Amino acid sequence: MDELGTAFDAERPPTAATAADALAIIEGQQARTAAQLRPNSVLLYALWGTVWLVIGVLYFAVAAAGLAEAAAGWSTAVLVIAGMVISLVAGAAAAAGCAGRRPCRAPCTAWAGRSP
Repeated sequence: MDELGTAFDAERPPTAATAADALAIIEGQQARTAAQLRPNSVLLYALWGTVWLVIGVLYFAVAAAGLAEAAAGWSTAVLVIAGMVISLVAGAAAAAGCAGRRPCRAPCTAWAGRSP
């Protein structure tokens, strides 16, 4: 195995890699990179499902138990803001360490006659 984790045949030197070997290396690197840069969707769905479930329970409590409407309103605002912060942190953690130009910047500046 080499430093990229790619196994080569013993009778063929590493310099004689075929196009299929190169494609396998590229696909493996792309899959690993995509997995590292993608935010955890289970965390996000669980987070927002819990937030909206608690909000629903709060508004049900307003109607059924006579909970103060202002308390339910402020609690909703706090829960939504907390959910937004946690979502932003999860997204930023997934993109941590990424550098370089954003792919959407080139088309945005190309029409203006400037290079990105």
